[in-house]
Amino acid sequence: MDNLSEDLDKDDLDDLMFLFSGKFSQDTTKMKSFLDIVIALEKLDEVSPENVDLIENCLENIGRIDLAMRVRNYKRNVNRSDLCAAHQKTHVTSPKPESSVQQRRCETFQTSATNNVQAFVSRKSCRQSPLDGYSFQSNPRGVCLIIDCVGYDGEMLEHTFTSLQFKVELHKWLTAEEALSTLERFRGKANLVGDSFVCCIISRGTAVRLLTTEGCKTDLSLNKVKHHFSVCPVMTGKPKMFFIQRYSASESESSREPQWDDDELEMDGPSIPQDMFWSHCWTNEEQLKGGRHCSIYLKELTNAIMKGNKRSEHLIDVHKEVTRIIACHNYRNPKKQYHVDFEETLTKKLYL
Repeated sequence: MDNLSEDLDKDDLDDLMFLFSGKFSQDTTKMKSFLDIVIALEKLDEVSPENVDLIENCLENIGRIDLAMRVRNYKRNVNRSDLCAAHQKTHVTSPKPESSVQQRRCETFQTSATNNVQAFVSRKSCRQSPLDGYSFQSNPRGVCLIIDCVGYDGEMLEHTFTSLQFKVELHKWLTAEEALSTLERFRGKANLVGDSFVCCIISRGTAVRLLTTEGCKTDLSLNKVKHHFSVCPVMTGKPKMFFIQRYSASESESSREPQWDDDELEMDGPSIPQDMFWSHCWTNEEQLKGGRHCSIYLKELTNAIMKGNKRSEHLIDVHKEVTRIIACHNYRNPKKQYHVDFEETLTKKLYL
């Protein structure tokens, strides 16, 4: 438990506290570490050296599969040791040569289990094989375009994708025409360097359109953004990732009927082009009022992406972690809820 505690960061601890909160009658604010949680669970007879199923399950629920595997291997060691101890006790009055053989088997098993855990951690820390996922051999690894029409969180995204060795361009306060022009520019071969493309858009809007910076005067169709790179030859076979944070506009603006172009209408077949990852989150625009704002979705997305990079986790698994945290946030903050729509047509695993 002490070793597990060292590998759990603050976000992991917060998630565990939330999962266990219903079990404790005492003030949980006094619990400052994972060991405090374990001690409290021991007092409730929920956890013991022989019973760590609850710890294993909760580590899996918060996405720490690596630590859950270590608990699982610990359980195997305990079970095997119990069998060895029982065998030795049975033969204590008349030891036989087999007892020493059994002991060596126990020691071999324990060494093997330890090596398995170390090998698992080692595999998680290595970049996955190109045969298993999309290839990221270029430098920079790809282009990241950030369009921030709200004025918050653009720099946070810029820092995250710069750290991941992407070539990042941050544009603020664009109109719909400027946003479309920028997207069009990135559809040209000269600007799409690297093995992937990331587009992040932060804007007020409705379910089908982004209002950018011009309110109800003009808008940008989400469908047009989604299909903009569907006929981009230079990106064929390469992953295209879109992360949209939308702040739902007021009822008066939402009720205006959009003016559609022919190429903005919904296409037949898949709702998004091949090799695309589409994540669209929306919350009420009221959250933009009252000082400095930070999107819970974008904050948890950037945190999860950086963690996923260290653990070599598939982006779909990373996104599942984000949606789980969003669900926890919504439970705690029913008046400040976030909603996430997710689609993907990836043909390989995607490791950022």
